[in-house]
Amino acid sequence: MSKTYELARIALTFLFTHKPSTVISTAPTFDQVEKQLWKEIHTAHTNAKIPLGGKLTSTQLDIDPNRKWFAYGFATKPDTVTGEATEMQGYHNEWVLIIFDEAAGIQPQIWKAVESLLTNPQCKIIACGNPTSSTGTFADLDNDPTWNHINISVLDTRILKKAGR
Repeated sequence: MSKTYELARIALTFLFTHKPSTVISTAPTFDQVEKQLWKEIHTAHTNAKIPLGGKLTSTQLDIDPNRKWFAYGFATKPDTVTGEATEMQGYHNEWVLIIFDEAAGIQPQIWKAVESLLTNPQCKIIACGNPTSSTGTFADLDNDPTWNHINISVLDTRILKKAGR
């Protein structure tokens, strides 16, 4: 299974087991959001053994908009005027999950903006990606004891095992 496959299932599990909850996903580009993570979310939602419900669009899943119970995926970048990532702010709820897919490519201002969403212990963040750089916010997490690190070798994936490697 791929990182993105797992992230999609984590997103849906969080959304449907924490009521009401908000799941926000982002990646460096909109293509990565829509054609990778949200493609997997669509597959998992469609193939669920128990119908999950909600209104699913290309990058949004609304369960109950009146209760702020939804998942939304978008790519963002710092504002051209302020240099801050204001588009990433304002997603508050009792339960919040932020997903950074391809986290090595997420700009520092986005990481900073997400801190304002982590307002209580029920608010979580997952940063997933390949270590493509030895510098930057994602790389710095390796030395941060407040983060739970899970390192998975490509040699441990089912895809390679199926290929006989």
